[in-house]
Amino acid sequence: MIDENTIEVFIINYNGKNTVLSTIESLYNSKNVKVKITVLDDHSSDDSLDLIKQRYPEIPIYILPYNSKRANVLRNKALEMAKSEFVFITDNDLKYDENCLSNLLEYMKSDDNIATCTPRMMYWDQPDKVYIAGTKVHFIGAAISDQRDKIYKNDTEVSLNSGSGICLLRRSIIDIVGGFDLNLLQGWGSDGEFYQRLLRAGYKCLYIPSAFALHEEKLVVTNRKFRVIGQTYNRWVFILTHYSVSLILLLIPAFMAYELLQFIFVIMKGIFPQYVKGNLLVIKRFPFILKKRKFVQSIKVVSDKDVLFSGNIYIAPVLIEKHKIIKYGINAFISVLNVYWAIIKKILP
Repeated sequence: MIDENTIEVFIINYNGKNTVLSTIESLYNSKNVKVKITVLDDHSSDDSLDLIKQRYPEIPIYILPYNSKRANVLRNKALEMAKSEFVFITDNDLKYDENCLSNLLEYMKSDDNIATCTPRMMYWDQPDKVYIAGTKVHFIGAAISDQRDKIYKNDTEVSLNSGSGICLLRRSIIDIVGGFDLNLLQGWGSDGEFYQRLLRAGYKCLYIPSAFALHEEKLVVTNRKFRVIGQTYNRWVFILTHYSVSLILLLIPAFMAYELLQFIFVIMKGIFPQYVKGNLLVIKRFPFILKKRKFVQSIKVVSDKDVLFSGNIYIAPVLIEKHKIIKYGINAFISVLNVYWAIIKKILP
């Protein structure tokens, strides 16, 4: 039997030989909370599992029989294997502050309506620089990460969160609303849709800035064209399943303008075929999308306007640094969207 001060921790690992031992060590150093660690491996090809077995032979390891390339598969496996109420899911490339888990657990226990608590993540080699500090979803179907890549200003405000696969979860709520969507592809929204579903069902997903970890800085790979398919597909699935009919209709002009900018961008980046594949996949899987929409709408008790926002859409700087005209165009478009959303919010129930 696992007591209420014990957190089951599931580490998602794939070829993590350079960082996973540091992740485990930092979790074992957690104060005021007990941890029970399990490693879920996405069929690694390096020797990371041998390293874990040598240093931490007590840690059970579950190895997927194939490389899924989808973290949601292993996240849901964690929820399936978990036996306690509080479950922490993490990647294999973070070093946790000794008080991170206890701070998350303290907030989680303060309100039975809290479904998830997510920590602040800073860069591994630049601990004063923000990697992720809470995520909101733009009404156009994109991420808002206002603090990303900025120096942290000691902001202590707890706020709504709609992103990151690193989080403490309350399993009893997840059992009601469902876990991570296995039908979403690797790319934007594969984890964010999960949080949005919880928020629309009336539960709280919180960003807790007092809990923090250091995240390995990875070079942004600009040639991962396969992710464009997932980002395109996931975005439309999210919009078509979560948004009310009235909101979709009101946003048609904004969607048309956004897709025009997307079209120009994908042509310039040479990813038009992947963009087309993502859109065609939406058509191909439309019956499934309608089925999912029926479920999401059935659990929905919160208005779209309370979980969606306007603001700066996050785009990795490396993707636009050579094309200033795109940057200026995006900034102008965002300004128009801000005004548009202010008007629409007054119309929505």
